[in-house]
Amino acid sequence: MNRENIMGKVVTEITLTNAADRAVAGRGLMPESEIRQVTVSAIVDTGASTIIINEELQRQLGLEIEGTRAVRLGRIAWSLCDTNWATRLPAYPATT
Repeated sequence: MNRENIMGKVVTEITLTNAADRAVAGRGLMPESEIRQVTVSAIVDTGASTIIINEELQRQLGLEIEGTRAVRLGRIAWSLCDTNWATRLPAYPATT
């Protein structure tokens, strides 16, 4: 049996939120209803420390590019990706 046959793919819905909008709304300078956010289906990768989104999601969230960094895709491949740190994911407690 090869590794592909024993590994599963886990997909869940996540909501990405523009953290800068959330901060402005938290200070009462923007209505909560105007916070830019997008709900998408995403593959769960328990070993990932970074998420990568496409340009359409970047546009919908109103994220500006702040720089470029090298990211490892899988075990071997490396790629240069534009970066922005103003996206917020919900923090869920570990389940037992």
